[in-house]
Amino acid sequence: GSCRRSTDGGETTSSIGSTTSQRRNWLTPLVFDPNDPAIMYYAGNIVNRSVSGGAGGWAAISPELTDGDPFPGSDEPYPFGTITTVAPAASNGNTLYVGTDDAKLWYTHDLGVNWTQSSDPDLPNRWVSRIVVDPTDASVAYATYSGFRNGDNTPYVFKTVDGGANWDDITSNLPQAPVNGIALYNDSLIIINDGGVYISDNDGVTWDFLGTGLPNVPVMDLRVHAPTNTLHIATFGRGMWKTTIPAPDFDDDGLVNSADNCIEVANPDQCDTNNDGFGNLCDGDLDNNNIVNTFDLNLLRSAMGSTGSNDADLDCNNIVNSFDLTLMRNMFGKPPGPSGVAP
Repeated sequence: GSCRRSTDGGETTSSIGSTTSQRRNWLTPLVFDPNDPAIMYYAGNIVNRSVSGGAGGWAAISPELTDGDPFPGSDEPYPFGTITTVAPAASNGNTLYVGTDDAKLWYTHDLGVNWTQSSDPDLPNRWVSRIVVDPTDASVAYATYSGFRNGDNTPYVFKTVDGGANWDDITSNLPQAPVNGIALYNDSLIIINDGGVYISDNDGVTWDFLGTGLPNVPVMDLRVHAPTNTLHIATFGRGMWKTTIPAPDFDDDGLVNSADNCIEVANPDQCDTNNDGFGNLCDGDLDNNNIVNTFDLNLLRSAMGSTGSNDADLDCNNIVNSFDLTLMRNMFGKPPGPSGVAP
C-alpha cells in the first residue's frame, strides 16, 4: 500500500514521498505532532519525521527499533518486526514514545538523538498496541499490550511517571481480553479491547464498561471528539459506534467532579458551613490560611462538644467530637479540597 496527502478536502491527493524503513506494519503509524500540524511521524521499523506535512521529504530519526524480521524471505507470511505505535508528547516536542510488535517500548527525550528501550521487567513480552502521553506532562504516559497473536487473553495496561524508565500495572479489574488501544480525555482513561470499551475515572484503580447497546465485538480503534464529549469507535465486523463520555465522578457520590466540593471524598450532602467552596469533609483548614496545621487543631479542640452548625464539625453530624478530630489528623499538613466548585 501507499500513503497519500490532500490539502483540499480530498479533491486531489499526492504521495507523501519516500520513507526509510525495510518493513511496515499492516496499520503503519502515521501521526501528527500535537505541537505543530506541519510535523508528522511515520514508522515502519524506523521512525521518520517530516516538518512539511509529508510534502517535503522525510528524515529518519531512529535506528532499527525491532529485533528484525523473524520470517525473512520472499514467502514472508506477514511483515513482522515493525513499529506499531508512535506517541509524541504535546508538552515537549522532543519527547516520543514508540512501541513495536515484538514487545519493545522505546522513548527519546531529545527528538531521536538518543533512544532508550525500557527494561522494566514487569512489561510483558507482547505486541504493544498503543501508547498515549499525558497532554500536560511528557513524563507521564500509558501503554497497552495485546496477546492476541500469542493466544493470550490477559489484559495489559501500564503507566509511567518517569519518562518511560519504569512502568506500573494499572490493569486492575479489566476482563480477560486483549487490549487494543487507549485514550485520555479530561480526567478519564478509556481503553478498547476484544469485548468492548472500558473507562476509569481513578487512573486505572478500577474500570467500568462504557456505554450501552454495543455488541460483544472486538473494538479496534477509538477517537474522542472533545467539542461534543463523544467517543467514536471502530469494531471488527460490526461497523462504527459512538457514545457520550460521562463526566468523571472520582468519589462515586453521584456528583461529577466539576460540581463536587470534595472531589476525592464522598459527600453527597455537600455540607459546607462556611460557604468557601470546600466541603467540611475535606476542609480542616478552619483559619482559612490554605493549610491544615496546629492552629486548626487548636480551633477544633476549642469547639469540642459544640452542637449545631460549626466549621469544626467536619462530618456534619451537628456535634464536634473525636470523629472530627480523627478526620482533621488525616488532613494534617495538606490544603483543603480538592474541590470542583471552590473559587
